[in-house]
Amino acid sequence: MGFNASSLLQKSKLGFLNVTSYCRLAHELRVSCMQRKKVQIQSSDPSALASDRFNLILADTNSDRLFTVNDVKVGGSKYGIISLRGLKAPSLKVHMHENLYFTNRKVNSVCWASLNHLDSHILLCLMGIAETPGCATLLPASLFVSSHPAGDRPGMLCSFRIPGAWSCAWSLNIQANNSFSTGLSRRVLVTNVVTGHRQSFGTSSDVLAQQFALMAPLLFNGCRSGEIFAIDLRCRNQGKGWKATRLFHDSAVTSVQILQEEQNLMASDMAGTVGG
Repeated sequence: MGFNASSLLQKSKLGFLNVTSYCRLAHELRVSCMQRKKVQIQSSDPSALASDRFNLILADTNSDRLFTVNDVKVGGSKYGIISLRGLKAPSLKVHMHENLYFTNRKVNSVCWASLNHLDSHILLCLMGIAETPGCATLLPASLFVSSHPAGDRPGMLCSFRIPGAWSCAWSLNIQANNSFSTGLSRRVLVTNVVTGHRQSFGTSSDVLAQQFALMAPLLFNGCRSGEIFAIDLRCRNQGKGWKATRLFHDSAVTSVQILQEEQNLMASDMAGTVGG
């Protein structure tokens, strides 16, 4: 409290603040100066704006597009892509593409996938209902754009039925190229989209969060039991020792993030705890 940018910089130059304290206070100062403004969503299709109850939003790598999932009153989810190219002050406006899709099942998890090029596809995990099992579906991002070049006929690239799909992640690691993972009920599935090869790893709990490391051949997983473990992708699923790391939270893990050149792992849980 009471800091401004000039006094913070002066205290740093005088040696009153170490690097860690300066970075933390500078970040807090930036956050405290932020202003909250509502973004106007535009679309030529009025039905696209029928609901602003976003259940999930996920920006692509370059923050040019936003994949959104909306809860629908009759049950299920409606999902599509918003272009962020027009997001400039003072009037904050974005455009939602006309092609929206509906599913009568809950979308549990989404991630951008780089198959043909960076963020060319979107991977969705759908929760099963009644007799219908959950599934993981990989869709081209061009499917949601109103017009696409001739010959580029987008469609469902791959979809397979799995019980209780909770989480998903796409791999950019060269040792697991063109692969994605799905966190299931007591199982992790790693699938190669091109070859169809699939590895299965048994777990003791539902896998709610996943992230691939980029430099090391590891897949980090967070479980409902609070366990966090890494799978060494070089090991066979029938072999021993594929759990490279094991950590534990007191509550169900909802998110895992690899930080600082893959030297640190941050995780959050349902109790509101964040640890690293």
